[in-house]
This record gives sequence, C-alpha cells and structure tokens, in this order.
Amino acid sequence: MQKKSNSKQGKTDGFNYCLYLLGISAKSVSVLRLKLQQKGYSEQETEQIIDKLTRLNLIDDQRLAIQLVDYYKRTSPVGALRLKQILLSKGIPGDIAIRASKLNEDEETELIKRLLDKKGQKKRSFAQLGHYLQSRGFSGQAIRRRLSQEFNSLDYWGDDC
Repeated sequence: MQKKSNSKQGKTDGFNYCLYLLGISAKSVSVLRLKLQQKGYSEQETEQIIDKLTRLNLIDDQRLAIQLVDYYKRTSPVGALRLKQILLSKGIPGDIAIRASKLNEDEETELIKRLLDKKGQKKRSFAQLGHYLQSRGFSGQAIRRRLSQEFNSLDYWGDDC
C-alpha cells in the first residue's frame, strides 16, 4: 500500500475519513488510529488528525465508554464483567473501561431483575439461571443475592460460590 504524502491534502482526506467513520458510529481513539494506519497514513499524520479530532471534542474515550454502558444498561442488561469486556473490545483503554463498567450492588441487582423478567427467564431452574447470569457477566455475589430472593433459599448454592 502506498503511503500518504505528508501534504495538507492527505491530512484533510484523513480527517474527512474519520468524520465519515464517526458519522456511522462513535469510535474510540485506538480504533480511529488503526483505521488511519490501515489507510496508509504515517504515525505523525495519524497523531495530528487524532489531536485535531480531540481538540474539536469529536472523540473522547471516556464519553464513549459512558455512552456504551448506558446503552447496554437500557437495551441488553449485562454485568460489570461483560461491560468491561465490551468496552475493551471497542478499543477503550483498560483504566477507562474499568472505571466506566463498575456497577454498584443496587444497579447490578436491578439489571438482573430486568433480565429475569424478560422472556420468561424465571421458568428456568436455579442452576440454569445462575449459569445464564454468569455468562452475562454478573458477579457471583449479585447472582446469589438476586436468586436467593427469587427462590427464597440459599440451599441451591454450595459453599464454593
């Protein structure tokens, strides 16, 4: 692939390409950096474009992380572990992903309740629900707390939980 020249036109094209990508959906800094490098822009040109987008407040990993967490809380409830995994897969830096994906006990319990109320999930057995919620990234404590409320007993859980 031929490298882009260090001309003003190349930077403008790269900036417009990023605007196009951001028009489709919000992107993290690392995703945009990768896309520019795949297009053949040099490291210096890439950083200049990223800096300009940041100065114009068009990209912000912290803001994107908060938006993604809010989206998943509203549409497809998942636990803190799964949220962190999603954020990392979207190119959000680890420290931001950890901070943004933290849920307090009440939030996590409410998300589990909403998830269980969906699609007749309550018809499953205690163990099936536990596995299902674990696969959705909920903590063992939150699962145990909510399912003990659902089933009014902790007899289903062993001491190893």
